[in-house]
Amino acid sequence: MCIRDRRRRLQRLAKFEEQLPDALSVMARSLQAGLPFSEAMNIVAQEMQEPVSKEFGTVFSEINYGGNVRTALLGLLERMPTVAVMAVVSSIMIQRETGGNLAEVMDRIADLVRQRFRFQRSLRTLTAEGRMTAWVVSLMPFLLGGGMYLLKPEWMENLIYDPLGRQMLVAVFVVMIVCILWMRKLVRIDI
Repeated sequence: MCIRDRRRRLQRLAKFEEQLPDALSVMARSLQAGLPFSEAMNIVAQEMQEPVSKEFGTVFSEINYGGNVRTALLGLLERMPTVAVMAVVSSIMIQRETGGNLAEVMDRIADLVRQRFRFQRSLRTLTAEGRMTAWVVSLMPFLLGGGMYLLKPEWMENLIYDPLGRQMLVAVFVVMIVCILWMRKLVRIDI
């Protein structure tokens, strides 16, 4: 898969997750109004925007044309492999086996997904300083090297043309790469 396709897929997944709480709320209201589960899916498919509408429409079509609900939901999870979708699919399948109020379950999951997004946004805000520091520290050696070359070219020429200088440059680049990867790991927090 090329980088462009991967980026599009990640953007589609992010947009789907962003729309999911609203879709679950629409489903919950439809179920509270007395509509069956498959019709609630159809309303989401008709009323919401892409990509949620398309994915829920696919699930509705699979169920409507005689498919198994479990298979249709697992297909949704396969196409949209996110934690939120896994929670939705798991709760629907558990509710279908044990019984209970599906509308209430949908409302609770929608609230949970919204809270998760709020937490992710605040976490991203709190780690912004660390990410900016990592960028500055990563670019600083290149800026200093360029500045030294402009001010005193003979210093950099000695470093580049001398065998010991080249070994030092290679060692510095290796240490820089290790430090960049380490800083990246420090500021990246997955939930």
